[in-house]
Amino acid sequence: THKFVTLFGCGFPPRSIELKVVRQIEGDEDDDALGGVAGEPTLDGEVGEIWLRSPSKAGGYYGRPEDRSFRGYYPAAPPAAADSDDHRFSSRRWLRTGDLGFLYQGELFVCGRSKDTLIIRGRNYYPQDIEKTAEDASRGSFRAGCSAAVSFDNEQEEQRVQLVVEKAISDDVVVDEGLAKAVNDAIAREHGIRLARLVVVRPRTVPKTTSGKISRRKAKLKIDCEGADEDVVATFSLLGDDAQDKKNKRKTPTKKLSLDDLDDETLRLELSKLAARCGRQADLVGLSVPLASLGLDSMEGM
Repeated sequence: THKFVTLFGCGFPPRSIELKVVRQIEGDEDDDALGGVAGEPTLDGEVGEIWLRSPSKAGGYYGRPEDRSFRGYYPAAPPAAADSDDHRFSSRRWLRTGDLGFLYQGELFVCGRSKDTLIIRGRNYYPQDIEKTAEDASRGSFRAGCSAAVSFDNEQEEQRVQLVVEKAISDDVVVDEGLAKAVNDAIAREHGIRLARLVVVRPRTVPKTTSGKISRRKAKLKIDCEGADEDVVATFSLLGDDAQDKKNKRKTPTKKLSLDDLDDETLRLELSKLAARCGRQADLVGLSVPLASLGLDSMEGM
């Protein structure tokens, strides 16, 4: 079965503004004598960075000449270095917004911020999607729009996802291991990954920018402080025996088996073990049940 996601477009750019969705050309950023970034066009529907150009575009940030945000060149053909300070050529530069999105039949669709994108096992995830899934799964236990998903490297140098959420203001809300597991299972079903840790903080304490956006970089500090932050209400480690399991797998030689190699009794035993690990009834776990519906991600399924 195929999963479909409904996307909301932002409309079509006005004629006074040029808009491109660009794929950065690897290696050109350091080689460009102007200190700019070269880009090339993406295909219709392909995600890239959104670049803008218009008569009202500024020449750069005041007092920050090293900033490259206003030094995008598209197509990859910057003016000569000798002309870089000439105002006549400033219109040839594009503003690199740092936002990711795509154009489809001329309409713009925004996906998220480039610097906030989570890269897990080579795949890109937008933190807003994971945060929304967690908030929905909490059924009112977490404050909506006040979560922050961030990544980190574990001891095995693998990217993992951690989530900071705000507890709802109501005194009747109970945040326990059962809720943490339900949230983790929902994320596994919807996105195919699992959380390493869930950190619950007091209401109105997830850091935000001056414009009201979630500051994921500062929110990550609440996780890195290992409980020293006075705003932390509870911390749930959701990896279980993951590290020990991997250590055992490295020590024990394994043989790849197909279902045809297992007799009925062995197959029932393995399904029972899987059910116990997932906290499910054995009769509800079968060969046709998707791993994601059991709260397992793709790597755990292997």
